[in-house]
Amino acid sequence: MRILKLFISFFTRFYIHVDNFDLKEIGKNFHFIIVIGYIYGFLSLFFGKLFLFLKLPDILVGVIILFILEYFNSFQHFDGLLDFGDGWMSFNNKIEALKDKYIGVGAFAFGFFITLISAISYGYLLAKNIFMLLVIEVLCRLGVLSCATFGNHLKEGSGKYIVKYCNEKNLTIGLIFTLPLLIFGYYSSLGILLSIFIGFYMSKISRNLFGGVNGDILGATNEICRAVLSLVFLIILNF
Repeated sequence: MRILKLFISFFTRFYIHVDNFDLKEIGKNFHFIIVIGYIYGFLSLFFGKLFLFLKLPDILVGVIILFILEYFNSFQHFDGLLDFGDGWMSFNNKIEALKDKYIGVGAFAFGFFITLISAISYGYLLAKNIFMLLVIEVLCRLGVLSCATFGNHLKEGSGKYIVKYCNEKNLTIGLIFTLPLLIFGYYSSLGILLSIFIGFYMSKISRNLFGGVNGDILGATNEICRAVLSLVFLIILNF
């Protein structure tokens, strides 16, 4: 229970006091990030049903849900996406662009378009199969877990402890945690494979661009994974 409290306190706005807070513990038990995915997944279901009951347009509900999810995350993942976008687009020192406090055109483009894809896709998924929101939020975290597993850590930043201590054992346990999603159909299996691939790809891209993975890369992986999964699921459900 202490580990679960640690994860809830660190990855949500539901603050729970934990004695001797240690990021190494999070890294060594990073498979619990899947549990955080379930929390956000059920939040998306709750607010989705609530706002649909209020007869709001599906697209608007998708935008509101995404805002609520980002708010409960304190916009940490969104911030990581912005930093990743700046670092990706920088022609000079990419690692400096990743870590500085300024928002450039790369940050704006990545933040705007990736979030737009997720929000609009969520709006359409609400009408087709609202439970896909639960699946996606869980599998986003599987992508983050995959990125932390396959990535090498940067020397600076708090995220280095997560990446340094996360390994294949954590990924295996995380995969087991996602197995209940298989009740929602074969696209859950596809989503699991796709999430792992996205995390792996992000770890390799980050190694080439920045030398490794930090907390910003993990946050960006979550946001990119959501956009890709929601778009893929929407395409599948349209056939």
